[in-house]
Amino acid sequence: MCAPLNDFPADLCLHPAPVGDRDIRKYQCQLVDELILELEQTSNDVNRVLISSEHLHSRLRTVDAVRKIFDILTPYTKTFTIVVFIRPQIELAISVFNLKIRQGATEYHLVPQFDDTNGFDQIFGVDQAYFRYDELFARYESIFGERAMKPFIYRSGAGADPLTILAREAKLTCSLPTTRFENSSINAEAQQCQLFLNRNIKKLSQAYSDDLLFFIDQFLTGNYRGRGLLPSKMQAAAFMEMFLAGNERIRAKYFPNTDSLFEKSWEHYPDEFKPLETFPDSALVFL
Repeated sequence: MCAPLNDFPADLCLHPAPVGDRDIRKYQCQLVDELILELEQTSNDVNRVLISSEHLHSRLRTVDAVRKIFDILTPYTKTFTIVVFIRPQIELAISVFNLKIRQGATEYHLVPQFDDTNGFDQIFGVDQAYFRYDELFARYESIFGERAMKPFIYRSGAGADPLTILAREAKLTCSLPTTRFENSSINAEAQQCQLFLNRNIKKLSQAYSDDLLFFIDQFLTGNYRGRGLLPSKMQAAAFMEMFLAGNERIRAKYFPNTDSLFEKSWEHYPDEFKPLETFPDSALVFL
């Protein structure tokens, strides 16, 4: 569910101006009010409410935050089903890395390092808890109950389409609109070009650099899609090792008939990409 609210975009993290506590409280109140209004205006023959957002993972980071969603929805529904799609944490990390490059990052490393005083990675903007699916499940289990949880392992290009699964679990009598799921990552060469451009654009005024970054992102994603920079097999394996215990708890509870939550073999992992010394001329036109 997306709610463009007056002065703010649906995601405050994308707001161009600095966002303070007052702005956050204003946004939260507006969002809750509009959600309740939408629920109250539904016709009597509506018996399913679907709320779909990746931010149910990235933004609701505490039990209290999940409880607020529960309290808002409880007057309008008797039962809940939490459909969760999970993928190997290294794939999630690669996705976050790609997003940060597109948002203007000027420095990078290919896997989070969690090395600041609060255990965050300053470039990725996340901590270890962001990747701990067992903690994510525990938050929702504690409020909605274990029986509400319906987890699925997402495999790109394999298995049922997520929308098909969502429609089935929601017991819809109609099908959801199909969509083509594409990897929106720009390729490795384009990522390095964007890093090069980001570093130079940051020297410009804030207003001008924001517009230019947006234009460059649209250009590169439209013309240079593909597999981006990847950590080495050793880096990827070491990163996944950090979450083995939590992943095993999820496997034992929800996927008892599988040997492991995610594939353990790194045989098919791509070779590490070698950085370029030069950049495509098509990207340099932005300078």
